Amino acid sequence: MFGYAKFKDRDELYALWRHCFDDSPEFTNWFFTERFLPHYCAVWVEGGRIVCAAHSLPVHVRVRDAILPAALVAGVATLPEYRGRGIMRAMLTEHLRRLRSLGTPLVVYRPVNFAIYRSLCHYPVADKSFIALPSSAPQPEPMPGIETRLVDAEKALDALFSVYVRATERYSACIVRSFADFALKYRDYAADGVKCAAAFRDGSIVGYSFFTGAARGIECPETLAFEHSAYPALISMVAEAAGSHDITVSLPPDVFEGEMAPPVPEGATLSTVERTAAGVTDVCSLLRATRADGYAVEVLDPVLPENRGVYDISGEPTNAPPRLRLDSGRLAQLVFGYRSAAELIAQGEATPLDRTAAAELDALLPRRACYCIDEY
Repeated sequence: MFGYAKFKDRDELYALWRHCFDDSPEFTNWFFTERFLPHYCAVWVEGGRIVCAAHSLPVHVRVRDAILPAALVAGVATLPEYRGRGIMRAMLTEHLRRLRSLGTPLVVYRPVNFAIYRSLCHYPVADKSFIALPSSAPQPEPMPGIETRLVDAEKALDALFSVYVRATERYSACIVRSFADFALKYRDYAADGVKCAAAFRDGSIVGYSFFTGAARGIECPETLAFEHSAYPALISMVAEAAGSHDITVSLPPDVFEGEMAPPVPEGATLSTVERTAAGVTDVCSLLRATRADGYAVEVLDPVLPENRGVYDISGEPTNAPPRLRLDSGRLAQLVFGYRSAAELIAQGEATPLDRTAAAELDALLPRRACYCIDEY
């Protein structure tokens, strides 16, 4: 039976999390102390026992140049003996309906396996890059004009938050954090003993990297800068601090792209992967983020009948003949700017209904850089 958690369920949900995931006790304790919202935690109960759960957090997400309310979903877990029965899909379907009724048009999350969520029409909307630098590689060269040093992150949160705001405002799909949200996320990292490297130009912080030790080396879950030259400087500093340990640095996917991009450090491996998925609970609200009009699309949705229909790109239902047919998840990719209409059509993921459908829509909704740091 579908429902929402109560505070008294915290210990049972904690045990479910620990059973299904290999997160550290420190992180899990932080999550259930500061991130657990019972009335936002969907559950499925059988025989008086919680057998499946999905934790959510109300956030705001940048969609192109608009900001929309969303639910950041994490910890979707089913007890092993209850898997394979469709319980998770049934629970998430009801949760999506509830979020729609609350005026939340989007869900965003990091899937362990994207294929699991395809039947819900939830697809990637943002990538993440990773620099893997072995300890045997040459020490990266420091960057001219950039000074790096360790800082006390708690005392420097206001300056680090300013970097976050400036660095992320160009990325569609990114969480728009308040200072309180930023401090909450920092406490997530601090639970695992994070340190903070900061890059300075002329005495002001222009970039930062949170990093922590792990069994497989040094990991940097959040590295951001509004000056691209700060990225190699931060990587260099973390590599120096790591000593004989390998490092892995999470980065926006466009840091090493373009003619003006800094070089990838010698001996490093750069990889870019699909990392963030999105689902749509309210097509009209999503389309309003385009701030465009005069183009009709037909939207399909096997999960939420309320999303089905023909809409003007402005978000209003229309009787105009549709130019393009696609499901709600592919529409999310298009509106976020993660995929173009031409790409979706070429890969058989959207159907053009006239010969100029792709070119005109891509002029209205060009590709955008898409990146989301938050995964919990």
